[in-house]
Amino acid sequence: LPLLTIRDRAGRIGTFINVCRHRGMRLVQAEGQTCLRSLVCPYHQWTYGLDGALRHIPRRESFGEIDSATRGLIALPTEVRNGLIWVQARPDTAQPEPGGQQSPLPLDRHLAGVDADFDAFALADYHFFRQHVRTVACNWKLIQDAFLDGYHVTRLHKNTVGPFFPDALATSDRLGDHIRSAVARNEIAEAIGRPAAGLDLRHHATFAYTLFPNAILIFHPDYTSIISLFPLSPDQTVFAHSMLTPRPPASDQERDHFERSFRLIDQGVFQAEDIFVSEGAQRGMRSGANSVLLFGSLEGSAVQFHQVIERELAREAS
Repeated sequence: LPLLTIRDRAGRIGTFINVCRHRGMRLVQAEGQTCLRSLVCPYHQWTYGLDGALRHIPRRESFGEIDSATRGLIALPTEVRNGLIWVQARPDTAQPEPGGQQSPLPLDRHLAGVDADFDAFALADYHFFRQHVRTVACNWKLIQDAFLDGYHVTRLHKNTVGPFFPDALATSDRLGDHIRSAVARNEIAEAIGRPAAGLDLRHHATFAYTLFPNAILIFHPDYTSIISLFPLSPDQTVFAHSMLTPRPPASDQERDHFERSFRLIDQGVFQAEDIFVSEGAQRGMRSGANSVLLFGSLEGSAVQFHQVIERELAREAS
């Protein structure tokens, strides 16, 4: 679903389906961030305001008594929480009229159990730094599997981030439909015998949250990765990785540090290792060599994730 998220001149944030209401042309062509005063369809130059309202129709008389109020961009339920923009990206929840009443997102229920954690990490104070969006050749659930166990960290990542972690020293728990994981870093030894209140948790462990259904938040020592997965087909997934920093870089040296960190995690770890094995697993599944897959006791989080998926699929089918 092509989405367009807009902050208008008053600071309000809304999300719309990025499709003209005339002949269905994709409205804004650019990917990523851009600055626009209005939204102009390249096909016939129908023009929309930043609130999604239809402002101008060339040769309007050729459409008879058309009601512009019913031809605004289709809005999707949107809410800002913990500094993040949450969108229910389903057309059946959309409102075709700008300013139309929408049911609020059920975020209190959906984020129950993780809201307090995100507050503790001061997530709302973080700043967007960089994003890379790519299409990968595998099912989205295989990518989730790759981020849901600590078993592979010192093996798959042995030449990148693996040396920062002891082998398979991790724990996880279910928070509603979500999964929280903590993977100990080598510095965990420094925490033994010290009161928890005085510890910098991110110095001693890397925390990851798998938010059902399609997001992963990873709290690295000095920045945060947010991964969003959007299935295109059973074997094609859009993988969007955003890096958030605790503050905008205050110097060229600090900017270079975050740039190097982004390249390491995005290219060296996610692309070259996690996506590599996910795409390899997709090819392996297509071969038919395994009728079932085996998960050990160090991979229980992936099992829990699939149990939630099976429950939701059964609910949809009933």
